[in-house]
Amino acid sequence: MIETRDLRKTYTMGGEQIHALDGVSLRIEDGDSVAILGPSGSGKSTLMHLVGGLDSPTSGQVVVAGQDLTSLGPAELARYRNEKVGFIFQSFYLQSHLTAVENVELPLKIRGMARRERRRIAHAKLESVGLADRVSHRPQELSGGQRQRVCVARALAGDPRFLLADEPTGNLDSKTGKEIMRLFMDLNRESGLTLIVVTHDPEIAIQTHSSIRLRDGKVEAGAGNVVHNAAGDAE
Repeated sequence: MIETRDLRKTYTMGGEQIHALDGVSLRIEDGDSVAILGPSGSGKSTLMHLVGGLDSPTSGQVVVAGQDLTSLGPAELARYRNEKVGFIFQSFYLQSHLTAVENVELPLKIRGMARRERRRIAHAKLESVGLADRVSHRPQELSGGQRQRVCVARALAGDPRFLLADEPTGNLDSKTGKEIMRLFMDLNRESGLTLIVVTHDPEIAIQTHSSIRLRDGKVEAGAGNVVHNAAGDAE
């Protein structure tokens, strides 16, 4: 479903070239749950941004369901992000003046969906993540774990093909982080939704079915190397 081919991303900082990604080739199958694992500066978030259509590579290809993202223009990439990808970040990026249900509605509002229909979907998604009794609460009235659940509901609202989660437990305590990862794995198992989790934490990575390690912009132990996780397989 998701394939990168000799993917490279180079930045220029202070006259020096930084190779954030240096020839990354990998394949993630439809319905898989994968952790992109590596230390800070390894290229994890850069890879996520390229797969999610948030940025463009210096060279190489990102192919999702047979579609080469590098051939798309800005409007087509915006449509791809809105319709195909569910984003979840370490920072919640919730609108503080909106209620939980209004935050979940936002991607559907961008699509031009009628208010009644998007409100129905938003309520259903909040219920699916255990927040049926928090739909009218604003972010500042919710705990960190509840805010992240709102983010999950928002990511699911548009019925994406896959979820991209960048350090999704980074702002949470360990207990809440485990609950969020359990929610992710339940979604993956019950609906077959493809899940990609970017993390530096091996304890988070081991909960997915497989992991890919990055270091210095390269895939460790050979391009496309995927390590199957015993814990994830046990799920």
